Amino acid sequence: MHPGDNLESGGRIGYERCGPERDDCAVICFDGGFEGQTVSWRAEIQTLERIYRSTLAERSLPPGSPLELQQFIEIPQPPRHGVPAAIHIALDVARIDHPTLLKAVVMVRQYKRLKLGRHNYGPARTFPKPADTSS
Repeated sequence: MHPGDNLESGGRIGYERCGPERDDCAVICFDGGFEGQTVSWRAEIQTLERIYRSTLAERSLPPGSPLELQQFIEIPQPPRHGVPAAIHIALDVARIDHPTLLKAVVMVRQYKRLKLGRHNYGPARTFPKPADTSS
């Protein structure tokens, strides 16, 4: 587990880093529940800003093109016994840091109705951010 594992509400909230980690993306592994079973998750957690940049590239859109994005949790395929299950999480945060990763683990563990597919949540946000014109 990560050396910074915390104890919260009497239980262990931990994860392992199991892939690349940058300010805008991290891959972590942790255990959680899915449809009444314990699952080992392999979570790719990204900022919405990173999703914005990759969407521009995938769609061959010019830099600065406006896009509306929402936070999401996506489980692309059913978990298989003995194989870490993929889960993709996009968060509207400035950077992916240890506290953000811990919150993501707690969110997945506490979300009782996780199901296959992509599930958007929270308010939509338009990218790029409007320029500050208060000067």
